[in-house]
Amino acid sequence: MKTDEIMKRIENGNSLADKVARYLNFRFKYMFEKASIEEDKKLMIDYKCSKTKKTAQMKCRENKSDIIYEAKRFYSTSGCFYEEANGRDVRTEAGLYICLSADKRKIIVAETEAVKKIVQKEIQKLDITLDQVKQYEQECASNKNKTKKLMSNKSKIEVWFKIDEGVDSRHYSKLLVFIPYSAIFESVIIDLREHENIEDERTWKNG
Repeated sequence: MKTDEIMKRIENGNSLADKVARYLNFRFKYMFEKASIEEDKKLMIDYKCSKTKKTAQMKCRENKSDIIYEAKRFYSTSGCFYEEANGRDVRTEAGLYICLSADKRKIIVAETEAVKKIVQKEIQKLDITLDQVKQYEQECASNKNKTKKLMSNKSKIEVWFKIDEGVDSRHYSKLLVFIPYSAIFESVIIDLREHENIEDERTWKNG
């Protein structure tokens, strides 16, 4: 179960992602369609493009122009024994990572592998041990947001440690990498035209 606040953020993000897909279909005839529930669960794919045969994750945040990338998970039993696993976003088989800027005026399209390279580089710098995971969890448990900032660099990429907010079948914490769109050099930026509004269905129905 996820908290009501988390579910609301997810629903808002999914709604925006649907609108981005429809806009791209209208403007560029990409023919994006939603992936099946099975494809989403197994391959971490949100959309499939009939035109290019590429698959995509679409991630839309309303408050910031950046990607939140779940790089690693750490599962524990009674806070004693830890098991490391790749995060959800690392496991994705999607070929493209598509995002919407916070002002909803730009769509950013990047190759997933380019994003993964950025994540891998930052995670390798930290070289976190399982003993550190236990220490971070203890520190996070004492603060309201259940988070700890581990690093940031001149490109404004940040790595955070976070105890999962939802109630999962197994307790876990995770490493999140925050990547500003400006830090993804291998990307295409699509500007909405002056009269267009991504949240107005007339934009992608009638132009």
